[in-house]
Amino acid sequence: MGAYEGLSNYLERPLCDYAISLGYDESNILILEGDVNNLRSNHLNIYQNLLSCQHHSDRRTPLEYGQDLVASWVFEDFFINEMQNAGFDIQLSGADRTRLILPNQRTSTISDYIVRTNTGYEITMELVNDYTGFWYRTHKLHLRDNKYLQLQRNHSLLLAIALSPNCQKFTIFDFRQDIPAIMIPSHRPYGGKPAYELSVEANSLYNFSFTNVRETILNTLGGF
Repeated sequence: MGAYEGLSNYLERPLCDYAISLGYDESNILILEGDVNNLRSNHLNIYQNLLSCQHHSDRRTPLEYGQDLVASWVFEDFFINEMQNAGFDIQLSGADRTRLILPNQRTSTISDYIVRTNTGYEITMELVNDYTGFWYRTHKLHLRDNKYLQLQRNHSLLLAIALSPNCQKFTIFDFRQDIPAIMIPSHRPYGGKPAYELSVEANSLYNFSFTNVRETILNTLGGF
């Protein structure tokens, strides 16, 4: 289950409603609606960019990939709004903060967010989601391509949120410390691309709420 289906089940309103309220470009609305004909007619460059994203699509069609991508943006923006409302200093950082599908989805090595403590300490943070309960059942989390190496290099936080119907949990990995992983040369769910496998300890999974996430991040950064 991808972001589009998972978030459609989790959020109270249709994804299109959130995208419209967030001021998303019409091309994103058409992608969420599955309206390929109008996307191609009115936003040909976006349509062509979507077709170029084969590396990231894995086993999905271009439309399915686009719906998952735009849905993940909706949650990222929903998340940042809720965290800011909870008094947390956080802002978008990644290359896709423009919320437009780029050629081959040219995603930089910049993480999703920048977070700051009251003392001015600043750190980047990446967000990943699971909508199937896989992390909770197997105690494993997989990062595609070189994401693990990027997190190591940038000494970032990794916030992992599980939003399946029977499991709403989260955990945080602090890459300022040594986070062991197993390298998988060819990972089938990622279309045979490489991945890194992290262990998810049962006692590191917390009940998901924006308040709990805020407090856990601040506790993780407690000395700064």
